[in-house]
Amino acid sequence: MDEDEIIKAFDMMWGKYIEPVALIRHNFNVVALNDAAKSLGMLTGVKCSAKNPESHKGCKAAEALRTNSTQISKDDISGSEWTSFWIPVSGHPDYYVHFASGINEYLKNSK
Repeated sequence: MDEDEIIKAFDMMWGKYIEPVALIRHNFNVVALNDAAKSLGMLTGVKCSAKNPESHKGCKAAEALRTNSTQISKDDISGSEWTSFWIPVSGHPDYYVHFASGINEYLKNSK
């Protein structure tokens, strides 16, 4: 499966998910985004931390890739609970999916 096929599979699974989701390479370059991520101005072709390096202090991507296992983090960010996931793509050790549940609630409360 080449990268175009991986992106197509990502779009099929995550395209309409209500929280922002990114497909990221092991070098932290964003390869694909779902609709929710695009609506927030997230970009492909850049490092995942490019827009907000401060928010990546608890990143578990390297651990997820090193162990080939899902990593989860629960955080309270400005009164909103976020659960973040870093999920290696099965059979493709150079890619992982990253998202956090709770972003929509945070954005709603911060208006």
